[in-house]
Amino acid sequence: MQENTLMQEARKIIKNAYFAEYISIDSMGYPKTRVIEPFSPTQQWKIYFGTNPRSRKVKEIMKNPKTAMHYFDKTQLAYVSLYGKSHIIRDSLLRQRYWKPAWEAFYPDKEKDYLLIEFIPEFMEIINISKGFTGDSLTWKPHRIELRY
Repeated sequence: MQENTLMQEARKIIKNAYFAEYISIDSMGYPKTRVIEPFSPTQQWKIYFGTNPRSRKVKEIMKNPKTAMHYFDKTQLAYVSLYGKSHIIRDSLLRQRYWKPAWEAFYPDKEKDYLLIEFIPEFMEIINISKGFTGDSLTWKPHRIELRY
């Protein structure tokens, strides 16, 4: 399977899924999952999303930046899992760029209540049953793509 084809499919799955599950590791070493509303990946696959600076995930990222994101498109029986590191972004221009007016209800004081997280994946795994990207038939191992920057 050609890497470019898989990466194009990954972008389609992400667009169709819209929401993602974001996974960080808590202080006890357990994965913590929550649904987020991220922006579409940049050309370099960076993904941005907002959160409350007092949220658990901020503390978890500061202790262990290794994180993951998972998108599932039920219409195609397809998913993309991305694995990498997250960073807290305090740059005001990026925070303005990655803002949705609908979020005002969640972040009444944007300067104090809104924090931007940048997720930089190192590799991705992809399955798309409807397109025949089923992975290994014995182990069910998905297609894997290393992301190079």
